[in-house]
Amino acid sequence: MRRDMMSQSYTTGLDQP
Repeated sequence: MRRDMMSQSYTTGLDQP
């Protein structure tokens, strides 16, 4: 969990493009 709060949408986009 690295910056899950700020990178929430960023991680989601990378995980499920």
